[in-house]
Amino acid sequence: MSNNTVYHYCSVETLYKIISNRELWLTDITKSNDSKELQFAVENFTRILKQRIHNEEDKRVPLMMFERFWEGFNQIEKLFHICCFSTDSDSLSQWAMYANDAAGIAIGFDKKYFNKLKEYNQYMDFVQVKYSLKQFSEMINQKLNELINMYMNNKNDYSWYYGFMRYVIDEVMRMIYIYKNHSFKQENECRLVHNSMPCVCNELSGNNPSFAQTFNPKEIEIFSGINLGEIKHYVSRGGLVSYRPLHIANMGSIINEIVIGPKSPVSIHDLKMILIASGIDLSIHNINLSDSTYR
Repeated sequence: MSNNTVYHYCSVETLYKIISNRELWLTDITKSNDSKELQFAVENFTRILKQRIHNEEDKRVPLMMFERFWEGFNQIEKLFHICCFSTDSDSLSQWAMYANDAAGIAIGFDKKYFNKLKEYNQYMDFVQVKYSLKQFSEMINQKLNELINMYMNNKNDYSWYYGFMRYVIDEVMRMIYIYKNHSFKQENECRLVHNSMPCVCNELSGNNPSFAQTFNPKEIEIFSGINLGEIKHYVSRGGLVSYRPLHIANMGSIINEIVIGPKSPVSIHDLKMILIASGIDLSIHNINLSDSTYR
């Protein structure tokens, strides 16, 4: 498919739930298969911050203030819920890890829809994951430069400090859930993220345009059926995992393609029938078999 499609690899059971319930689950980011999710980025951010404090003696005051603020904030519980996608439609590693050992399905969703969803909910984000430490360092340094410049231009007025600091913290946290260990690079991941414990108050993050101003009539119809549910839990491997159900009434309108895994017993006809039964009109030409020869 085009660059406008991202793929969610899952079991046939999960596909059935997504289609029949018209829901995607956003799960606790710390319960992913990356044992150092968030932590890896936090450690690198802390290292970069300490380097900047040491190297820029003439500007160390605001960064030292930021360090103290960061250390205090870092003790606060942070909770991000995510739904993961890949830009690859037929990835052997994705089939093996996320689609019931290649017996599952890859659902191709409209990437533009998720990008627009950010305007519907200010605490929602859709991002392409970065695996480069160099890129991560550049993003962090840019944000720290903003803080320094704000300080240098407002030395005698600290009324901006806490509001801007909280803004910087949220921006830093956004960078942290964008960055992953380079060993996961083959996943080519995009993720839909909801910040369930934002640091910034509504008035500090700017006034978003109204729903009617931001969306055209067709988009209003598609987005009006969205509902992000309250936090729930399910049991996985003996542990509890929190998640938030994202109900999308017009689920069929954002599915571009379905790819059947190389070991899946499901046929194109099977999928077409379940889509029709669920009221989803998807051309049979958009249901494809994997080219992988994995067994």
